Amino acid sequence: MVRYQKLRDNYSDSWSDYKSGKKSIGDHISFLKDQLTTQTDPTLVDELSKELRSAEQELFTVENNTLKNKITLAEKDKSIDLINRTITEVENKKNQAILGGRTDEATAYDINLQALRSARGKIKVENDWNDLEFKFYREGGTASDKLSMLDKTIGYAETNTPVLINGVNYNSEKDFWTNIKNDYIGGNGKGVFVDFVNDFKTEINNSIDKVSSMSQWGYVPISKIDEVNTKYKDLISRADTIAIRDRLENERLTAVAKIVDYTTTAVKNESLYTLNLTKGMSALTELQQRSGIDLTVHLADLRDKITQAWATIPSQTSEAARQIVASKYGISIDEVKRNEDKYKSDLEEAMKRLTPSLPGEPIPLPTSVPTPTSTPAPTPAPTGGQTYLIKSGDTLSRIAANYGTTVSALMAANPQITNANLIYAGQNLTIPSAKAPTPTSTPTPTSTSTPTPTSTPTPTSTPTSTPTSTLAPAPIAPTRITIPSGSTLSGLARQYGTTIANLMKLNPQITDPNKIYAGQKLTIK
Repeated sequence: MVRYQKLRDNYSDSWSDYKSGKKSIGDHISFLKDQLTTQTDPTLVDELSKELRSAEQELFTVENNTLKNKITLAEKDKSIDLINRTITEVENKKNQAILGGRTDEATAYDINLQALRSARGKIKVENDWNDLEFKFYREGGTASDKLSMLDKTIGYAETNTPVLINGVNYNSEKDFWTNIKNDYIGGNGKGVFVDFVNDFKTEINNSIDKVSSMSQWGYVPISKIDEVNTKYKDLISRADTIAIRDRLENERLTAVAKIVDYTTTAVKNESLYTLNLTKGMSALTELQQRSGIDLTVHLADLRDKITQAWATIPSQTSEAARQIVASKYGISIDEVKRNEDKYKSDLEEAMKRLTPSLPGEPIPLPTSVPTPTSTPAPTPAPTGGQTYLIKSGDTLSRIAANYGTTVSALMAANPQITNANLIYAGQNLTIPSAKAPTPTSTPTPTSTSTPTPTSTPTPTSTPTSTPTSTLAPAPIAPTRITIPSGSTLSGLARQYGTTIANLMKLNPQITDPNKIYAGQKLTIK
């Protein structure tokens, strides 16, 4: 009995040393194992075995608590390396428990391994998400680039261990990323992966707007239709876009319609400016064929507007004819107006030369202008301007160059000219600049007296002076500018004394007053 009591006192002291921190639980277990190997008495062996199992259970509890602390620390620090080391450690302990027949411990270690792997999966998902967002914000990317990023991440994601992300359980990392991709495609995503179709649509619309803004009239090349169709059809053919094919098809049709709308407006605006019906009708017809969109209404509208524009030309032509007759006889235009019956045949002849043959074609200038043998030399204009008689073959740009001025300034000083491409031989042109023209040969009048037409009665009164030109107007704002860098539509409106609404009306290619580009052409008035 004394021997039994002494042994009990020994392992009791060893336990007390463990509890007081003098030795570890491992040292206590080693002591019990040593005692167990030296005992043969069944009672003592049974007693020591129970003490050993109790000590080993205590060791498991201590190690399990330590393990939980490691898991918590790894999750907090997002340290995959720490988790991987802990997983290796637990796997070894699990194997030892299995070899020792401690199935309860082995099961507990297995639960810890699942928790560790789930924590590792969560950290990997969070790290990958942060990396993808950083890469996108730093380098940018298209909607298709985003899909490629997600596909790549899905490709290397772990497939077996469940993960808990933001309170939602997923079967695996791969399951989480597959859900992110599906939500992005379906338009229910988050972060940088919100709505794939909207991202793609925005890219297409921005590219259309950019091309249009770089064209004088806002044209979008017809080839852009083929480009847009190809991009959308490539997406529609993908296996992972089956659920959104109808939506993609609708956006494709909308994008094509936008191109057609921009180009239709550009064709009509340019055609009305040049009064070239043939070219405009041809462009709209080709656009209709390539896009599959019916432009019958626009074709009819263009024809009607150009026809109406041409209908106003006779009045301009009549005025030009009077100028020719006035120049021929050295009289004023008012004189011709008062005696139109008298000069009827001369006016008819001038009208024939000035009237265009076909709508849509530029007005042909007469091959020659009858020069009277007694036309007085033009009276010099007052300071600030002079009058020039347009000759056959003249263009407004050539006249502007000769007199050191601009086409815009000439049109501003001659409001009767509404189209820079339509001027007539025999018209009087007010020159707003005082610079002398490039010398040209001018017939020398043989007489200063007013000639009498041979085919008409002598006029009752003879003009004693030639019409004088008007003073040059104040500087006129340009009619068309190139937008400087840093400009805003409101700032340009203030600068040129107009309104944003008027600028947008004159520039139909601008659909958003907050979106204009440096280098874009802008009509001011």
